[in-house]
Amino acid sequence: MNQANSQVVNSFHEEVARLLQQLVANRHQYFPNRSTAVRIHGELTRGRPYNRMRMNRRKLLRFSVATSVQITDWRVFNRAVDLFMDTATPQEKLGYALLAEEVNTLIRRRR
Repeated sequence: MNQANSQVVNSFHEEVARLLQQLVANRHQYFPNRSTAVRIHGELTRGRPYNRMRMNRRKLLRFSVATSVQITDWRVFNRAVDLFMDTATPQEKLGYALLAEEVNTLIRRRR
């Protein structure tokens, strides 16, 4: 790997680490999720006739984090949020999975 590529990789990892540190420090904002299925569904379908998206806990956490951080590089954002989900307890993961199912139920009903 040449020096320019190495610097890009290091920068990527540094940005991911910085965002992950911020998420862990503010963990209470995301675990447990304080949004309702109705609110999330409304945000996802705002201005659209219906949403075909299927929600899961990973997408739901990304949605929650996206509303509170300002990251322009989606690769950094996705990697940091995935690592953040890895720090969640089984109970926290279950909470996100159940909420995602509630959102999916609303999406199916709207079709």
